[in-house]
Amino acid sequence: MKKRRWKEVAKTLKEDERKVYQAIIEAGGIIEQSELPEKQDFPKASVSRALDLLESKELVERNEKYCFAKIIKIIREFKVMKNMK
Repeated sequence: MKKRRWKEVAKTLKEDERKVYQAIIEAGGIIEQSELPEKQDFPKASVSRALDLLESKELVERNEKYCFAKIIKIIREFKVMKNMK
């Protein structure tokens, strides 16, 4: 079920979104937003846009905790297929 659902979701994601989503999963499903640009070698603005889109698809959520650091958390986790385009 998750694999089929991921294939449906993956079709709607751009490459940047998939990479950011994968980085969050690899971090155990929760990460500070400030860590994502260095992990993905993306500009902060690109990460922010990808997160906006992932959040609108209800795949992640952002919470401000720990002195206003934005914490990103996976809402729906799918196994990301690396060869999926």
